[in-house]
Parts: sequence; C-alpha cells; structure tokens
Amino acid sequence: IVGFDATVEACQAVLDGKLSATVAQARQFGVREVQLALKHLGGEPVEKYDEMIECILVNKDNAADYVK
Repeated sequence: IVGFDATVEACQAVLDGKLSATVAQARQFGVREVQLALKHLGGEPVEKYDEMIECILVNKDNAADYVK
C-alpha cells in the first residue's frame, strides 16, 4: 500500500511497516494553488495551467527524514 502527502503519520507508518511508501509533493504546489484560489475569490480571471510537480517517493530508506 502506498499513500500520498507524506504526512508525519504516514511516514511513521512506513517506518512501522504498515505502509510500503508515501509520496511527498513539493511545497510550491500548495503555494500556487492558494495563489490561484485567492485570485479567483478576488474576482480576477484565473488562467488554466498544466504544471509538472516533482514528487519524492518516501520509503523505509528515507522516511525517518520526514518524521523529524
């Protein structure tokens, strides 16, 4: 089983062997979404965009780095 968002709880589950892996997404993804939402709520036009976001597979080898 693989999850998404690499929360502290998910990373701990990886370390505990309850999850095989989880995926950490780059922080800029959330920032961009909030900026677009604020523009929309302010009545500004919001352009459609496609953007590739780098993600990191968090597994037993690196999960401890995300539990700190």
